[in-house]
Amino acid sequence: MAFSLSKYVYKGIIRDNSEDVSNVHIGVLFEGYVEYAEIKEVDNFESTWLTKSEIEKLENVKLETWAKITLENI
Repeated sequence: MAFSLSKYVYKGIIRDNSEDVSNVHIGVLFEGYVEYAEIKEVDNFESTWLTKSEIEKLENVKLETWAKITLENI
């Protein structure tokens, strides 16, 4: 993927103790501001940009805990 990142902002550390796998990992959350993004292998991938509210309204999508924590904090 080719992209242009104009800036990024540190948001914090994600520490999730709710599952065994999560106990041995941490995440670092940055909010990135992208000017453009392009997938080079268009035959192999499909993509779309969604707003936070559009993601929150998705049905039949099970987000991992770290993704839920991220959505709550952006």
